[in-house]
Amino acid sequence: MANKGGKLVQPIQLTITHTGADAPLVVRADHREVERRSLSLGTHTFNIYVDPVETARKMVINYEIAGKSESAEVRVEPARKLLIFILPHSHHDLDIRISRAMLKKSKWQIFQGIELARKHGQLPARCAIRWNLEVLWGADLFMRTKTEPERQELISALKKGWIGLNGMYANELTGLCRLKNFSNYFATQPN
Repeated sequence: MANKGGKLVQPIQLTITHTGADAPLVVRADHREVERRSLSLGTHTFNIYVDPVETARKMVINYEIAGKSESAEVRVEPARKLLIFILPHSHHDLDIRISRAMLKKSKWQIFQGIELARKHGQLPARCAIRWNLEVLWGADLFMRTKTEPERQELISALKKGWIGLNGMYANELTGLCRLKNFSNYFATQPN
């Protein structure tokens, strides 16, 4: 599946060898024009896009170039629809010699993220500030060491989408293995 102009379409790959001078090409799928372009000498591979099919079916693909017409019947299978989540990954060095300054900075960054989001909260959603914690370790430290009002402030920021939680506790990639590991996080996100 592909998104073309906000509409889901299904690609079909064509390979056409043209042996003459540059000429216009018109491609139709089931008698409906789906592609128009100029074709130069050589072999060309490109996609045409048709409406997605819900069940497997045959489709007639026809093309005209330089006064010649060719057609073929192809079997089009339904494409699986996927929603893809992209997880930006950052490097987080958690040293075994944790210093008090590092602990303090980790908690301070959460406060800074909340404050930035609050200041810019009136902006449209696409422009708003979102603070993504690199690892869950910082949120765990915050929740274990801060006062109840401060913990509630973090929980509120999470529910508003101001703060994002990464699925990794301390940069362990095993947190990416199963989507169910993120289910509690997704349940807290606003619609």
